[in-house]
Amino acid sequence: MKWYDINQPLLKFKSSKVDTAFTIKDSFEAVSIMGSTGSGKTSTSFSQIASAYLSHGYGALLLTVKKTDKSDFLKLCEQTGRMDHVRVIGVGQPYKFNFLEYECQQPDGSLGLTENIVDLLTSVINAGLDDKGSSSEDSFWSDALTMVLSSVIDLCKIAYQTVTVQLIYDIGQSLPKKEDNLKELLAGDTKTPTAFQKAYFKARKNIVQQAGEWESKLSQERLDELEDNERYEDALFEAVPDARTFKMIDQFFVETLKNLADRTRSVVDFKLMGFLFPLLKSPIYPLFCMGKSNITPDMCSDGAIIIIDMPTKEYFQAGRSIQLIFKLLFQRAMERRPINLQTRPVALISDEAQTFIVNKDLNFQLTARSSKIAILYVTQNILNYYSAMGGKNPEYLAKSLLANFTTKIFHCNTGETNEWASSLIGEDYFLDQNYSSTYSKEYSQSNGASYSLRRILRPEVFSKLKMGSEISNNLVEAIIHKQGNPIDGVDNHLLVTFRQSPRIAG
Repeated sequence: MKWYDINQPLLKFKSSKVDTAFTIKDSFEAVSIMGSTGSGKTSTSFSQIASAYLSHGYGALLLTVKKTDKSDFLKLCEQTGRMDHVRVIGVGQPYKFNFLEYECQQPDGSLGLTENIVDLLTSVINAGLDDKGSSSEDSFWSDALTMVLSSVIDLCKIAYQTVTVQLIYDIGQSLPKKEDNLKELLAGDTKTPTAFQKAYFKARKNIVQQAGEWESKLSQERLDELEDNERYEDALFEAVPDARTFKMIDQFFVETLKNLADRTRSVVDFKLMGFLFPLLKSPIYPLFCMGKSNITPDMCSDGAIIIIDMPTKEYFQAGRSIQLIFKLLFQRAMERRPINLQTRPVALISDEAQTFIVNKDLNFQLTARSSKIAILYVTQNILNYYSAMGGKNPEYLAKSLLANFTTKIFHCNTGETNEWASSLIGEDYFLDQNYSSTYSKEYSQSNGASYSLRRILRPEVFSKLKMGSEISNNLVEAIIHKQGNPIDGVDNHLLVTFRQSPRIAG
């Protein structure tokens, strides 16, 4: 496959005016499709573009919302000869992906950065909140949650040299509370230690052992030099980095966490436990949180087509959370892979895309093109993105995201989406002919012409586009808006007609 030729056409959009090519380069610059329910978007523009990606060898990740999403996409894979590349993660399927095991593994055998794991989890936790406000109080709770997660994960790594959902949950459930006697709690002589105590004692034992091994290699002269506690600690932290981390963990749990206000502590606890609890239940836990992975996002670089069959209409928040985790890890993996002329393109495909939008998508969109990632997002209207973004200025966040979709396809729609689409296409000067006549004592007439600045396509034009089915002879219309190079060297938009495919509705 000539992936190096980014001007190679993937398909052509047909219209009465001109046929315009959609190229590999266009795919890397992202595609947004919008259309009301029943507008024909899924069965026409979406299926044609997705099929073009598949038939040209793209690897792909498909996120699911409806229970039929998997079967619909499998039909596209079958029609494009890509069934051998399909990997489905779902109930009754042979594939599993332990996301924390994957995130913790490093090429050199070391554990992954705590900050990366925390960033992954907090991104999904915050995306799951109904109120994504940006007040100072929200920021405080978010910071507190980050510190708790970071300390718990570091404790897991030092104590057990691994991080699992079960460990984070168990330790998080048993963290010291304000009313606890910390001296007794951390003494180490408890008959029935909690998960936190077990991890704390084991981590402390490991640090003492590492410190002892380090000391045993020092000369007596060097030991004499380190009699001063401060100098000893500096040398220890340099030789045994985990010792410094453990000191920070100890300070956080003994001082910071214990003194948090009751309300803040309860909010942090419920955010964390509320996120982790559904992940500990079947089918999420055996598929994504335990054992060895036999599939990873990196496989998309070799042509794998990964379908996460955890539709949110069936698995609700747990299905959304685990798909967001996979999506974020896919984004990281594709951006860190080496890129050259023959690097295989990959596609991130999401119908009902508002379900899986997070604020991190803004930064990802800025660099996806250089990583040969084709993003194909489908939704009903722009208001869905406003709702998904949340915060004080969701409109600005959504439009900032959409500004990085070079190709926008608008099917029949209404309201604010049509107004936005009309404003994107812009204004132009139109020639208006004037004619007047008067009857008084004498008959007179006059005519003239003048230019006026008006919308090229008024919003109501988008509400009259054909929606397919027998009423429209199975024809579906859409208006394509393309930034950059004008279509046919003139316009930034084109009215195209699709023949509706019977295989996918919507």
